[in-house]
Amino acid sequence: MLLPKMSGMWRLYVKERARIPWLQFLQQNHPGYRNIKISSDRLQNLPDNNSVINQILTQPTDPCPDFSTETDIAEDIDAPVSTAVPNFIPDRTELDAVRDMLPPPNALTLPPFILTPVNEFNRTEPLLSLAFPTLFPYGGAEFTNPRQRSVSYKDYVRHLIKHESARFAQHPRFRFVVFNTIMRHQAAKSAGFYVRRQADRPDITIEELQG
Repeated sequence: MLLPKMSGMWRLYVKERARIPWLQFLQQNHPGYRNIKISSDRLQNLPDNNSVINQILTQPTDPCPDFSTETDIAEDIDAPVSTAVPNFIPDRTELDAVRDMLPPPNALTLPPFILTPVNEFNRTEPLLSLAFPTLFPYGGAEFTNPRQRSVSYKDYVRHLIKHESARFAQHPRFRFVVFNTIMRHQAAKSAGFYVRRQADRPDITIEELQG
């Protein structure tokens, strides 16, 4: 699988001595990881005490050329000249034969992506404890867990960020994920309020509001 070029965007390091005990711990204590299958073959493909980014196939993307600038076209244009050009491009069978002779690249195979996006505003799936098992090692204290008193997502996040252990505030990605969810939820509520206010106007259709 090819991904856009990543220049230090993620720092995912694998510690050889900790990966199997950690997965076994999650399998025994975290309800969201209880049914996982630990593959020894896949674990052997991971780097030893190094970053996994170097083993992910990447493909640099060049910016699209800008054709918006107008150029002066000469009035006198020479007639095109046609000539025979030999085809030196090998066919697909030759390329496949060359690929078969080459050794396989030392690259990781990423898991497949589901076509249906996950609703981050749901109140049933414990997304945070699944995405950040190091912060929720036992799967507890999730926002979706039943409580005697209802708590808003914003207050829930504020409590975690101010936690005395500081592990939530110091995590390199957790605060960005939860703050992005809060902003998207606020934007969705504002958009819904605007649609309800403008839906009764005869000069505006629902299609125009959605566009």
